[in-house]
Amino acid sequence: MKQFVLKRLLQAILVWFLVSVFSFSIIYFAPGDPLYIYMTPGATGHKMTDEELDRMRESLGLNGTATEQYVRWAEKMLQGNWGISVQTKEPVLNEIAKRLPATVICSLLGRQLK
Repeated sequence: MKQFVLKRLLQAILVWFLVSVFSFSIIYFAPGDPLYIYMTPGATGHKMTDEELDRMRESLGLNGTATEQYVRWAEKMLQGNWGISVQTKEPVLNEIAKRLPATVICSLLGRQLK
């Protein structure tokens, strides 16, 4: 029994790792620079300078190699720091927590209808 549980645990860790690498790769290799969201003038009409973009890149952890970025990203994910929503400017984990109860209710109701 111990052998079975250990095998399943190792498989779960491997699957988590592969899914996390795949998820990070989708984000990392997407065309364009993620900072383009911040570069366009907003309501203030202020366009970010190169120095501001470099500081923003540093603060968001977008500098360094892909491996370094993945390690920082994975550490933050494991700590529950899933970033800030671009749309609402609130922590992503809070956004998920707000919507989770409705999702669970819909899931349970759908299961009852089955």
